[in-house]
Amino acid sequence: SLGTSSYYEAIKSLSWCCRKSPLLAERLLDLDLSVTCTRLLQCSTMAGGPSAGTTPKAGATPGSPAASPMVSPGMRSTENTLAILKLVDAMLPEIPSSGRALDAGAQQLAFGSQPASHQIEVAAQATGSSFGGVLERKPDLVEGKACRVLLPTLFGMVSSTLAYQLKQVSLSCMKKLLVYTSPQGLEEMLRELPASSTVVGLLSSKDSAVQLDAIFLAGVLLDKLPEIFVRYFMKEGVLFSVNGIADRPVQVV
Repeated sequence: SLGTSSYYEAIKSLSWCCRKSPLLAERLLDLDLSVTCTRLLQCSTMAGGPSAGTTPKAGATPGSPAASPMVSPGMRSTENTLAILKLVDAMLPEIPSSGRALDAGAQQLAFGSQPASHQIEVAAQATGSSFGGVLERKPDLVEGKACRVLLPTLFGMVSSTLAYQLKQVSLSCMKKLLVYTSPQGLEEMLRELPASSTVVGLLSSKDSAVQLDAIFLAGVLLDKLPEIFVRYFMKEGVLFSVNGIADRPVQVV
């Protein structure tokens, strides 16, 4: 068996290869590597505790084989945890550029009974990335092989970690999972997860990049499940927080 340092060097190499080869990323997702990554993350110092959520067994994912072997479940350093997260991020398709930008003309986030558009979902379906061919053949790959397994643990990490890099990569993974999962799948998966309170917590961050990620997550949730999150976001104060951020004067550095 590999030693710890060799094991994580192999993980870093896999991350690099996945970014270069969508077919490899597809194969690793099909082999349920996301299950192994989730178990490794749950053993890390930053993902412990009940807030990390529970991970479905490999058999719980439709068509999945037995989970891959994992290294000993000791506490993991921030560097090793980051390597695992970067592998997860590399296995997931990039969000198209049309799905990343906020509407430049929108000064405030207003919640109505229906979202103004479905630009994020359309962008996800029309991705021009090299992963696009994989998604055309297997449109439910991310939802079935990654989101159901990883999302509970990522919610816990985003809420609990104090390490900026871990939070940054965890948010990148979460954004991809939400964008490439169907509304029906998200409704089922988010029933037991604190989606609204997590977005509120991120919006209260003093870091503008984290706040923008929170606004992105809120936009995806409103776009895909407006009948649910219009109500919850109003109740949790997401509207108030976002409009407060939008009203701040722009500081020119």
